[in-house]
Amino acid sequence: MKMMTLAALAAICGGAITARAQTAGDLFQGAINAKGKSCIAVTAMNPFATSSSGDALVGVACSGGEQYLLAIKPNRTIEYVSTCSTFESVSGVSCF
Repeated sequence: MKMMTLAALAAICGGAITARAQTAGDLFQGAINAKGKSCIAVTAMNPFATSSSGDALVGVACSGGEQYLLAIKPNRTIEYVSTCSTFESVSGVSCF
């Protein structure tokens, strides 16, 4: 599996993201776990859209089969949005 680099994430949200020795997967896993959701390890990421407010939307798959939607905000913070199944049922758009 190829992990997305911070530089690649910065490219999709239009600026630099800085972190010490953390992969994008680590950052996403932390955002998911901080919301009390389960993600032991990130296995795939899919940046697939930009919202009208400028958030970069990223589908994140975890090793237990969970799939979540996260947003990279214009201020470079990462925010948990929902499960991918909830997002797909509301929007009709798949995270992957």
